[in-house]
Amino acid sequence: MNHLKAALLLYLCSIGNLALAQIIMHPHPQPTSPVVVNRVPTRLAFSAIQQRRLDSLLRAYKIAVESIRRTSPASYASSLTALQAETRQKASQLLTIDQKQNFQVLSQDTTMLAFDMAVPPIKSFPFPPPAGYTFAVLDNTIFGNCRLLGDAGNIIYRAVTSLTCNYQDVGYYAIPNGFVVVTKVEEINDDATSVNSSDRFSEGHYDNIGFWDFIAPRKGYFRIFAFLVTDIPFNATNTRVTANNALEWIRLAANILPDAIRNKPFTPGYNCTVIVYEFKSEEANTPLSPLLSPRFSAQVHLQKSHIAESLQP
Repeated sequence: MNHLKAALLLYLCSIGNLALAQIIMHPHPQPTSPVVVNRVPTRLAFSAIQQRRLDSLLRAYKIAVESIRRTSPASYASSLTALQAETRQKASQLLTIDQKQNFQVLSQDTTMLAFDMAVPPIKSFPFPPPAGYTFAVLDNTIFGNCRLLGDAGNIIYRAVTSLTCNYQDVGYYAIPNGFVVVTKVEEINDDATSVNSSDRFSEGHYDNIGFWDFIAPRKGYFRIFAFLVTDIPFNATNTRVTANNALEWIRLAANILPDAIRNKPFTPGYNCTVIVYEFKSEEANTPLSPLLSPRFSAQVHLQKSHIAESLQP
């Protein structure tokens, strides 16, 4: 019998029927280890047609952003928001039902990561920023050890929220290729130091109004810091900043920097530019008005606020 079996196997192998030969050699099913499929999102999650269309949509989005920035600086923020909503809707139409249900998984795909970075998950700061600021580009050695944009964000956050500076609120916005950290509007003294009282972040609205405030109106000066981290050079737009702009920036800002921005590489060419806007009030509890020619340079503001000494790698 063994000779017959060997002859049959030899014949089957000679005619190429290896599957049947395998059955004869192992008549009983052999146990196999369970196959565990780990779903690793890659560009293969999309079909070739989807990939091309998503890439095309991303390119069209970037071109449209540049066009809005050049032709409509006054309405940049609102136009960008509308463009982002439209682009995301178009991207959604390219996905299958299963892909939409697994969008959180698919968002880790190379293309979708690029798309999510192009379409920020948080509100956008006006860019280029409105006129009326003084600025300073921070020394890049402060950020010499940064590998990701999130590392730069951590340095800025630690500085402005330190006990020395004690800015109570900071918020985040997106800008092209980067992000912005904004502080709350604060009252300052005549020498650009922060007011050391409960009125520091009152925005000019005081509870302790006394008789002398009516005899000699209490004037006040105020400022707001914005740290812009990007690799795109910029200058001011022709649009002037308003006090409402500055007051809303902290109220509408994101509480954290999302991963889509944090995890972007901090490559050569990135800088952190600090812009400072100043405001004044002619008397207590009256609206603030912008100083379109700030009284102090950005360097002075950084020193007097103790931010300069708190910015450490």
